[in-house]
Amino acid sequence: MADEFRTTFFFGPEEVPGRPGILMCVFNTKKRSWKGGIQIAVELAGAQLERLRERGLLGELLEMLRARVAPETFAEYEQRARDLFTQQVCRAKLDLAIEETLRWEAPVQYVSRETTADATVAGIDIPAGELVSAALGSANRDERHFEDPDRFDLHRRLDDHLAFGLGPHFCAGSHLARAEARIALGALLDRLPNLRLDAAQRPQVVGLALRSPDRLPVLFDP
Repeated sequence: MADEFRTTFFFGPEEVPGRPGILMCVFNTKKRSWKGGIQIAVELAGAQLERLRERGLLGELLEMLRARVAPETFAEYEQRARDLFTQQVCRAKLDLAIEETLRWEAPVQYVSRETTADATVAGIDIPAGELVSAALGSANRDERHFEDPDRFDLHRRLDDHLAFGLGPHFCAGSHLARAEARIALGALLDRLPNLRLDAAQRPQVVGLALRSPDRLPVLFDP
């Protein structure tokens, strides 16, 4: 059975700064009908990379299937396994995009809190019982924490933002929000080939406390 996708090493591995034992690899995924491929950056532990080099992650998956399904149905499962492998490699970048979007343009920019005790923040004394407005959007672009904070960068560390708050008041719905985004975007990418923004109709992100695009015109191949 001909492979619908082909996934190969494109670049790497390179050590990830500050994360011992973690390597950054870039895969190239190409469908036969595509003129070019898609590059997907994935972080792998050293042991995972060794397995990939020795047998290939797809090879391991196929061996597991071969041991568990009847020979007459293996071909059908094999093609499905190849498709799922490619989809999962591509989805790795989707999670990075969701997290960077939350940092770069968080939907909630401000939250209000009341101090329960005297506090000093950045040299400013705040007495107990004072109403404080925390600018999450500003914190998510703090140049003391983020390198080039105004740049949309898919390769920042995951969960390194305050889009859902922090501490005891961390958003209880954060996991649901991430799951909804992952499922909805995944469905759109699956159903709308070559989905992309319409460059002729640039959206504007509007709102002060709550922000979102005023519209989002897109194009896709029929």
